[in-house]
Formats: sequence, C-alpha cells, structure tokens
Amino acid sequence: MLDNKTKGWPTRLLLGMVGAGMLAGCGSMAERKQANRDFDYRDVKLSPAPFKVPQNLTAPAFANDYVIPPLKAEATAGAVGPEVDVRPPAQLLNIVPGSRAETGKQDVTMWYTARAADQKIESEIWSMLFNFLASRGVAVANLDLQNRVLESDWITSNSMITAWDPDADEEFQLRQRYRFTIVNDASRHRAGLNVQLIAHEAYVDGDRDTTPLTDLERRRYCVRALNQVSLYVDKQLKARQQQVAQQGLGLRLGFDGNGQPAWIAQSNFDTTWKRVLQVLPQLGFTVQNTQQALGLIEVKYNDPSADEWKKKGLTPFQLDSGKYRVQLGEMEPKKTAITLLDEDKKLVNSNVISQIYITLSQALDPQAAQGGK
Repeated sequence: MLDNKTKGWPTRLLLGMVGAGMLAGCGSMAERKQANRDFDYRDVKLSPAPFKVPQNLTAPAFANDYVIPPLKAEATAGAVGPEVDVRPPAQLLNIVPGSRAETGKQDVTMWYTARAADQKIESEIWSMLFNFLASRGVAVANLDLQNRVLESDWITSNSMITAWDPDADEEFQLRQRYRFTIVNDASRHRAGLNVQLIAHEAYVDGDRDTTPLTDLERRRYCVRALNQVSLYVDKQLKARQQQVAQQGLGLRLGFDGNGQPAWIAQSNFDTTWKRVLQVLPQLGFTVQNTQQALGLIEVKYNDPSADEWKKKGLTPFQLDSGKYRVQLGEMEPKKTAITLLDEDKKLVNSNVISQIYITLSQALDPQAAQGGK
C-alpha cells in the first residue's frame, strides 16, 4: 500500500496544521506574531521620589511587611516586547470521547481509550493514521512497523490554505515534516498518538525565513496537526458505530437479571440504546425523555392505524395508548435486556411482550424475524 511511488503524491497542508494564526499584512515571520504597536514602553524608567516629611512633623514608622523583594535573574528570562507571541493559543481538543491530551515541551500526545475489552485500540489508531495521511495526500518518508513510528514526507502549504485558515495568506508558505508515534498502554486499555515536528522551512514572498522556532511554536504546530487527526478518528469511529447500529441486534425473548420477561439483544448497551431509539417511533412510540446513564427511555404510545402498519411492513400489536417506560440494562458485555413498564413502573403483561417482540424484531432485525417464521 505504501511504496516508493507514494513519494510522488501531491502533498497538501493538513487542515490548520501550519496555519498557526498568522497575522496578515506583516512582512517577516517574526512580525507576524508581534503586536501591531510600538514597544516604547520598554524604555520607560521608574523615577521614585523620596518621601518628604514637612518640618515640625514626626516621620511615620515604616514596616517591611509589604516590601517587594528584588526579582531573581530567572524571573526576567521570559519573552517581552516584540518577542511576545500575541497569536491565539492552540489547544488540544478532546474530540474523541474518552480521549485525554498531554503536552510536552515541543511535542503533544493524545490518548485514546478502548471502548470494549476486546478492542485493539493501538492497531485501530495506527490504521486510521495511515488512512488520514492518505486522505490528505501526504506521502510517507520513513516507516518503522515494529515500533509503530511513521515520518511524513514534506507537507507544503500555499494559497489553498486561505480557504481553511482565515489568518493565512498566499505570501506565506511552509514546508514541514512530522513524526507520528503510537504508544501502547495496555494496563489502561488505551493507546497514545504522539506528534513531533522534525523539519521546518518557512518562506515569505518566496524568501526563506531563517528565524528559529521556539519550543512553543513547535508545540503549536503539533497541536494543530494532532487536532486534525482526532477529527478524522472521531469521524471514522462514529461511522463505524452507525454501521453497527444499522445491523441486526439478534433480538430474542428471554428474562432480564431480575427474572422478568424481556427482549434480549445480542449486542452491547451503547449499540442497543441507539438502535432502540431509532425504531421506537416506527412502532408508534414518541420519545419524551431519555436518561442514558439509567438506561431509561420515557415514551408515549399511540396505536398506529391499520394503513400505517401496512405501509411500514410491520405486524400490529395490542397495547393501550398511554405513557410507558422502556428500560435497558446490560447483562453481559455483548448482551442487553430491554423491558417495557407502564407509567406506574409495573411490567407490561407477558402476552403483550410477546406480541411486541414480533414487531420489534421486524424493525430491529428484519432478516432474523423472517427466518423465525
């Protein structure tokens, strides 16, 4: 999939990777991150006047409680004046649920937590990284499969970035290379994606800008790159969940953990929850309130007409109109119980449970329902 031919791919800038909020209208790289006013305030000198006590008055006693101590040498080592970067800060975004960001001196890491005990999160993130770079037209320069380290080829920006970053302009161009490393943390069922900037070239109006990058700037570029990877990962995970949610749940009649009649889905809680919410309106239920943490869906039932049942291709069932409670509970990692209670939290008659099972199976798992006839 990745060979020498990939080095000829047209490379484009990752969305926002090298945007870094450049201030338009400035000349050099240094001027783009400076405030747009002068720095004369740095020349202001403090001229304290001695405290004068009028004649015939006694000088007040002075305490040393609020004496400001002299600054230490390291206290004045920070950036001042034109050296201060006034651009908005770049922040790592925890876009993927369960992710956690870590920032180093020059690099950044995003930790992605597995959502199931059998999920190989390290391999998934590694695979998604390949697909992300390919989707952006970024070639791979060096690849260490054993240690899960990938170094990108040169990524260039030009006037096309204007549509993605409102602070960028066509006079400024970057060429950069990044190192992506997968870090496995099996004890916590998570994997980290570390990003480092390993090569950087900047041009203004075609002239090379040799201003060295600070640690803050290096980390800034890495943050923007990693945010785009996280956006891609989140999109892919949601698409995968949607695909699973549209598949059958293997619904069966059975009993919940309390021995009560229930519909048993051969699927985890999250997938079952999403699918149940999707199909309830097809059965005449209007969702009025949900509390996912409690596995509770409050609904109101209105019996559809015969024509509506026929149009939907579903078998009618006998249930009085009114308010009900659909309760979901995870029995095992891949098994979820679904029970139906009335407004008083009493279990609906088992005969009705059997009737609704036929219709619910048709809506949730059409193939299984047809095979059971």
